[in-house]
Amino acid sequence: MKVLGMFFCILTLVSCNGSGGGGGSSSSNDNLNLVGTWLADCEDDSGESSQLEWVVTSSVATFRQSFYSDTGCSEGDKYEINDYNYSYETTATSFVGTLNSFEITLTDSSTVSSENSSSYCGYNDWVINVEKDVTGQDCDGLTENAGDSASADITQDENSMTLAGVDYTRQ
Repeated sequence: MKVLGMFFCILTLVSCNGSGGGGGSSSSNDNLNLVGTWLADCEDDSGESSQLEWVVTSSVATFRQSFYSDTGCSEGDKYEINDYNYSYETTATSFVGTLNSFEITLTDSSTVSSENSSSYCGYNDWVINVEKDVTGQDCDGLTENAGDSASADITQDENSMTLAGVDYTRQ
């Protein structure tokens, strides 16, 4: 499940840089103001769920995907957080980022035990609620390297944005 989730993150950013742009949209993309926290709706998937979030400062955008063992993205059932940290630029219709780091935090003791047993991302010393930088590590066949670039189409108004086809609400 995690690999598919991480793969989804990568596909969302890297493969969605088509030429569609804002195509006649009347949103205020000429003056993008991404600074803040943006949250997508909870996505259910076969008894589990995940939620996407962007936390954006003036120079760094952190894309977070949280995984839950329930279908409602209940904080008490969170078992993993994946953070992709980007230096970024925007144009009127696109987000272009360069990966600085990729971190994983395991938030559930059974997940920690399982990942230590399998040497997930090459590590067998995972600790609950302790972030681990896995930049450049093979995580079940997926490797995120510093300097990797990502781009995606974006539209935005004051309290909502669509990035790579996913809708987010400003928090």
